Amino acid sequence: MSNRTKSLSLRSALTQSDIVGPALASEDIFYDTSLGPSIAPTVRRLADLAPRTLALMHGSSFDGDAVTALHHLASAYDKRLRAAMSEVSA
Repeated sequence: MSNRTKSLSLRSALTQSDIVGPALASEDIFYDTSLGPSIAPTVRRLADLAPRTLALMHGSSFDGDAVTALHHLASAYDKRLRAAMSEVSA
């Protein structure tokens, strides 16, 4: 078994580790999210569904406090949108 295969096989299918910080760090690199006024409210509506597990595009699924994580993500998107809008108006 190669080191890469060993590394991949040791990952857990579920995690309770922070997912918001890494998501925002990835956003800073790739700009995958279309930052607009509907993003934060949409993420909050997802939180209102009270999910117990979040399946992420890459990596382990999150089985921690998904509602809080989604609210933190929504708040971060609000903050980023306000910052972007202030740059445009400056």
